Amino acid sequence: MIAVCLLLTTSVGCINADKMKTIQEVKQSHEEELLAIEGVVSVGIGLGDEGDAAIIVGIAGTDTGVHAKIPQSIEGYQVIVRPTGTIKAE
Repeated sequence: MIAVCLLLTTSVGCINADKMKTIQEVKQSHEEELLAIEGVVSVGIGLGDEGDAAIIVGIAGTDTGVHAKIPQSIEGYQVIVRPTGTIKAE
């Protein structure tokens, strides 16, 4: 019985791992909604606190209200909010 449970747990874990989106796919899927939050000026990919891939959200200032509207994680990836100031394309 224990062996069957372990086998099922391992199999289910492998199936879910295969279906997990890459960070690029997750960023692309959520970039528009993140940029729609007033004060968000950029969405990128970088390293998180543990050195793992993370979604980096740049905000125009240090407004904690904007920060509160941004999730701490999206689809299993850490989201890091960084004040970057305004970004102007030239």
